[in-house]
Amino acid sequence: MGEFSISNADFLKAVFHTIPEGAAPVVVGFHGDPHKVAKSHWATYPVNGSLPACLAPGTNQYFSTASVRPDESGRFSRRNPAAVHALVIDDVGSNGKVDRDLITIPPSWELETSPDNAQLGFILDRPITDLDLFQRVLKALKAKGYTDPNGNNPVRLVRLPEGVNAKASVIDHHGEPFPGAVWVWAPELRYALPDLVTGLGLKLDDAPKPSAEPPAPEPGEWDQAKARKIAWDAARRTHDNPQASRHGEIFKMGAFAARDGLPQAALESMLKEFVELMRAADTNGEPAEVNWASERAAIRDGWANGAKDRKKAWTYSPPNSEAAPAPPDLPEPTPLPSLPAVPELPLDILPDALRPWVEDCADRARFPADFVAIAGMVSLGSVVGRRIGIRLKRDDDWTEYPNVWGLNIGPPSALKSPAAGQALKPLKRLQVTADESNAQASAAHEAEMEGYQLRKAAVKKDNAKKLSKDPGAKIEPFTEPPPDAPPKMTYWTSNATAEALGVLLAENPNGLLVERDEISALLKDLEDDANATARGLYLSGWSGKEGYRFDRIIRGTTTLPKYALSVFGGIQPGPLSRYVRGAATGDRADGLLQRFQLATWPDPVGFEYVDRAPNANAREEAFNLFSRTDSLDFNFIGHPDRFDDDVKFVRLQPSAQELFIEWYTAFMLERRANEANRAESESLAAHLGKYPGLLGKIALILHIADDYQTQAVSQRTLMKALAWLEYLAPHAERIYHAAESPETTAANLLLARLRKPGMPTQFRAWEIVRNGWHGLTDRDAVKRACRLLYEYGWLIEIPQDTSGPGRKPDALYSVNPRAGV
Repeated sequence: MGEFSISNADFLKAVFHTIPEGAAPVVVGFHGDPHKVAKSHWATYPVNGSLPACLAPGTNQYFSTASVRPDESGRFSRRNPAAVHALVIDDVGSNGKVDRDLITIPPSWELETSPDNAQLGFILDRPITDLDLFQRVLKALKAKGYTDPNGNNPVRLVRLPEGVNAKASVIDHHGEPFPGAVWVWAPELRYALPDLVTGLGLKLDDAPKPSAEPPAPEPGEWDQAKARKIAWDAARRTHDNPQASRHGEIFKMGAFAARDGLPQAALESMLKEFVELMRAADTNGEPAEVNWASERAAIRDGWANGAKDRKKAWTYSPPNSEAAPAPPDLPEPTPLPSLPAVPELPLDILPDALRPWVEDCADRARFPADFVAIAGMVSLGSVVGRRIGIRLKRDDDWTEYPNVWGLNIGPPSALKSPAAGQALKPLKRLQVTADESNAQASAAHEAEMEGYQLRKAAVKKDNAKKLSKDPGAKIEPFTEPPPDAPPKMTYWTSNATAEALGVLLAENPNGLLVERDEISALLKDLEDDANATARGLYLSGWSGKEGYRFDRIIRGTTTLPKYALSVFGGIQPGPLSRYVRGAATGDRADGLLQRFQLATWPDPVGFEYVDRAPNANAREEAFNLFSRTDSLDFNFIGHPDRFDDDVKFVRLQPSAQELFIEWYTAFMLERRANEANRAESESLAAHLGKYPGLLGKIALILHIADDYQTQAVSQRTLMKALAWLEYLAPHAERIYHAAESPETTAANLLLARLRKPGMPTQFRAWEIVRNGWHGLTDRDAVKRACRLLYEYGWLIEIPQDTSGPGRKPDALYSVNPRAGV
């Protein structure tokens, strides 16, 4: 039996294969001895997509076997369990309290949490929402001696595979905590609860028998308190906003009651409480005429709608409710600040042989031509790699190489992946040819190795024969070296580990392309301290001027004197903005993001249905460009390096040289003035500061594509490269602006939501966050977005009573009736 390497994400996905609507798994993570840390360290965090930051390497890591629902504040607490998803037996093994041999059914997982002590987990085939039933199962488990005293809890916390056990009793003599080890991983084993009870030999207590006609449940004291709060909140909202629909508030009271799990029996007292509270707001202090039949129907309808989907209960509004006319003193909404404008891609800045193909791909599929162009330039530069450089100054040895990093930014509907797929076809066709050659070379090497082994065996046999006749005989040593394995030609890879990528680069130092469909996964991997080697490898490979060295016990030493690495991928605006904000501070402010210099975030293009054959001539011209570039002998193109004996290089023609001197001088003066005046953010300044090098990289790619037979870059080529910088700079401004002003993006997303039917008439920022809508899950960003919408007149703030003790309530907003939402 071997150890399994299971990530927390894959583990939780398998255990929580089905989750009730509105619920989520919760996890806990902290450093230190669990017996000694403060209670606050045991706070739970929901798993909604990505794993919470509390699950950092080297921490105690737990998850609850039950999914939970959020409370009124939006917090996912184990006090609100939704369903149980697994049964866990703890302390199993020679050092535990349970003999492993007593468990006769195979577990879904076995996690060693301390030496010879494990937890066995059994995944349930469906979530168990009957918590009373599961409590009886746990009680029977405890009676059997299969759990510790704390195990009699449906929402118990058990350990995750990537965590450590930092209890003082298991820390070794080096002071290191015990790392968890997964010895069994069979997530396909899912048990029905009756089969699990039978298989473990559990005997359940008899369940209480319900009467034939159970009475309607009466709300207890806790339910009464919740019902009273709902009524008071509704009365306060109605009093603070005279334009609010009283009938609508009664409907919402029912929905809120369903959300909080109150029975229908609580609705009558809640409705009466509301009417009584509204007495002071009615004419002459007397209650207005109440249509009890209508209001009882409204609160019951609200309860029925809320019971269908508790998570969305607070968003329901009664049907046919009419908005009150806007008071005359409300402000007129004004347009929200928009993202910085970006230019369309000028197709004439592309290599001549690529332009028709880029234009054809974009027209047929209706995605921005920018996406094909960026991926095409990155992949073409990776084919050239470190085989030739460019020197932009007349005499200086400053050299740039054409490997570049590119990034396509857009929402899922922007068709980033299809565009990249088209752009990378020529490169991947080169890889197919290389794979065939690699296979032939490998077969030839195997034949050579076989001959080598036979010759070695023959000498060994001959020496043994001599020694058998004469122990003192002189033997002939076998000195022939083994045949070297042929290097594998690689143009492209997608998901290599740092060590594997290092081997590929050692065999292909001129360069290769790392392509990731969603670059956010790569960025996230490189954030992890455990992947510091990979991060260093990527950072060093960006310039094409540096080397790297691996020292590993298994692989030995891998040395990369100098190598070039190209990177390309796509990303959505939200994850990119979050990464940019994080990369601007802390240990990650090392310029990794600024190396993605061919980055484009184009405006969406209009859609129309197109169905026609591809332009065969344009496609063939583009494919031939890649093949010709790959087969070029750069020894006949560049000048030799007389100083460092490095690869050859090209320089600029005289007219191009004068143009570069003029541009470079003006550029550097502007850069230094902006930095002195702090006219730009540090992140944007760092990005734009790399543009002189980028100019050389782009100019060299264009030169190889358009004028490869000459040794000097023309003025036309340099002007095209400068036009690339003019195109890219506004895109960089958009990228960093969106990251530095997340409330603008969140405000636009919220405004789009408010335009949809069924939204609440009043809300607070945390209520928006609780809904889990795309792009509206960051509490601080949503809070600032609401304030931005208020400042621009799209929302109005509802007055609240702040004279009482305690914390000031969060701002309460309503849509401005003048907004036309």
